[in-house]
Amino acid sequence: MEQKIQSADIFDHLVRGRFISANAISQQQRSMYLYVEDHLETLSQLYQQVGFRLEMGDNYFYFSRINESQQNIENKIEKALHWLDIMAFFTTYNQSFGRGFRFSPLEIIPQLDLNLALKEILLNISKRKAKDRNYIDMLNEILREMRKEGFMDVENEMNQTWKVQDAWLYLEQIVRAVSIDQPQDMEDTPHETTDQIEEESQKENPQNIYSDLETETETVSRQEQEAEQDMEKDTRENTETNQEQEEQLQTQQN
Repeated sequence: MEQKIQSADIFDHLVRGRFISANAISQQQRSMYLYVEDHLETLSQLYQQVGFRLEMGDNYFYFSRINESQQNIENKIEKALHWLDIMAFFTTYNQSFGRGFRFSPLEIIPQLDLNLALKEILLNISKRKAKDRNYIDMLNEILREMRKEGFMDVENEMNQTWKVQDAWLYLEQIVRAVSIDQPQDMEDTPHETTDQIEEESQKENPQNIYSDLETETETVSRQEQEAEQDMEKDTRENTETNQEQEEQLQTQQN
């Protein structure tokens, strides 16, 4: 009975495109991670029967579809570009930003008036949303999204301390994939100043994720209205499909 409840909870979490990390703040998610780790082969076979592949990263799990539609692939590419913009924002704030990193939004807000690159990335991320919002609203929206996806979570509500989850490594893998075709003779500069970053961006520096993807992001922005309509339709279809798959999963477990 425990396995039936656990596997259904895990499926419901992962099927929404979320991640399960070993260092999650939530006790429930940490329990899910341990359960998947202990029953990986059984769960993999179970979820494959309803069209999902259980993927394992470095201390995190997620779902991929066995048969992806072209629309789903396009949606994933758009989402990945958006994630990379967000990743560029946080690594511009602090180049040490990564798995296990702790921070507070209250520390980021003052930097927006001091770091032009940081402010420009935030405005670029938020420009597709409602206008005339302040920096706090923009940042809180990003944090809510990252928390929902499973990339970070609140560790201390009182002092607003956040912690980056193991699933952040998934984003770093995307960065490496984007940078793999860049020139190999460029020197790594992990401690660049803002002026150096801006200068390097003119040379297509792979360290500057935001500059590398600026053209692609602008293209996505121009197509956003049509994409949103397609995504709404696709979401309705996926919801119906997921409901059917959950019913199949429950039937197979019985």
